[in-house]
Amino acid sequence: MNPQIVIPVAKKNIEILKKNIFYIKKYLKPSNIYILTSKDNFNDFEDLKNDIVVLDENTIIQDVNFKTIDEIIGRTSIPAKRTGWYFQQFLKMFWCFHPFCSDYYTVWDADTFPLKTIELFSNENKPYIHTKTENHIAYFKTIEKLLDMKKEVDYSFISEKMTFSKKIMQELLNEISKAKVSGNSIIEKIILTANISSNEFGFSEFETYGTYVHYKYPDFYQIQNLKSYRNAARYVGLNPNKYDIALLGRFFDTASFERWDIPKKWFVPFFKAAAFLTYPVNK
Repeated sequence: MNPQIVIPVAKKNIEILKKNIFYIKKYLKPSNIYILTSKDNFNDFEDLKNDIVVLDENTIIQDVNFKTIDEIIGRTSIPAKRTGWYFQQFLKMFWCFHPFCSDYYTVWDADTFPLKTIELFSNENKPYIHTKTENHIAYFKTIEKLLDMKKEVDYSFISEKMTFSKKIMQELLNEISKAKVSGNSIIEKIILTANISSNEFGFSEFETYGTYVHYKYPDFYQIQNLKSYRNAARYVGLNPNKYDIALLGRFFDTASFERWDIPKKWFVPFFKAAAFLTYPVNK
């Protein structure tokens, strides 16, 4: 099954995403790649217009844009700098109502490179889910208030990618709309409830969706064990080339190049030299 890939991206991550598009196409073999970003960033993708579809992030959710989210957050103790963090989560969720949305869509982090072929569905056509180990209590306080559901698994649903069911996501959002919490809309209910749970990081779209699926559709997903490397920028830098990707791919399935992860200047040249010298001649 060829997946539909959806990637929200801020200006700061556009350059790394543009490098990543080649590998997303090569290793995920998507039917379409939709980039959700500010209209001000459209020109940055002009050279990739034949490979992707770029959409204005402020038109994805009906009657909601970045400013709307900012105004709601302004009524809480959540720092204004987190507006974009919350907005990108809502974009991933509300994509399920967009006319371009397929029955399943895979959200992929802009700065995470697939290093080899990665299947997103099992042989039984079940979506794979890649689990992690973190446990942020505030996320589950919010989930319990919104859905009356508690954490029941010993792993986290937070990952660099997740494949959503359009039908289940629509169902989940409908359930949140009926939650007996403060707020006149789904987004208001989420933000105001998250504010009670934490003054900054009070909500996770992945933990919320994963918990809901676990309760309602426990056999829906199949666990996938991927070797992901989050600190690639530290040792490879923020400008990976084909040699770097090939060497990382010998040990990992995905590698993330996060901007906050400061490269070790003494190690990056060493890694790049090793990557070049060990690059397979038949590549």
